[in-house]
Amino acid sequence: MPRPVRVPRVGRAPLVSLALACIGSLGCAEGEASPVEEQVTLTELDLADPNAWRAMEASEDPFPDRPATVECLPTAFGVDAGAFGVYTGGCNYITATQPLRRALVAGDTIVVEAGYGTLVSTSPGEGHLSIALPGLTLLELRPAIPGPPQFFVKEIPVTQAIPAGTPLVFHVHNHGPNSWRLLRLQVVEAAK
Repeated sequence: MPRPVRVPRVGRAPLVSLALACIGSLGCAEGEASPVEEQVTLTELDLADPNAWRAMEASEDPFPDRPATVECLPTAFGVDAGAFGVYTGGCNYITATQPLRRALVAGDTIVVEAGYGTLVSTSPGEGHLSIALPGLTLLELRPAIPGPPQFFVKEIPVTQAIPAGTPLVFHVHNHGPNSWRLLRLQVVEAAK
């Protein structure tokens, strides 16, 4: 189980600006402006680009818990305060993907920092957050809803080479208007 940590840095507040981007229906109607994409400065150690995530089609989705009806507004996920986030008040389910930005070698360590804001719902339930590469789960959370906000930092050792371009996935499934964020996905290179 990953250890919960307090994240005192700026920009770690629950995802709210995406939810407020198009007030009213929690999404932009045709012809309305969508949220402005933020410019995120990437480093050579970053394994993912917050702006590069795209929602997967049902036929691509590797997760078995996809509901019969997926309602996910394009304004309910994206970059907020430099992190990729999903607001489940406008997106009840998403599996997003992007290619791994750089190759990894055995001995590298992947560092994942992710979590969620206060989890609310009118009825109790369970949320699901998963961040993974094929055959390698980076973070798997199934928190009870309602529940307090939590952020996690997890270090995953790389035991075999993983080529650049390998598909990364970010999966969120829950009910209620909640905010989920991937704050950091980086590599600590193996000692040479």
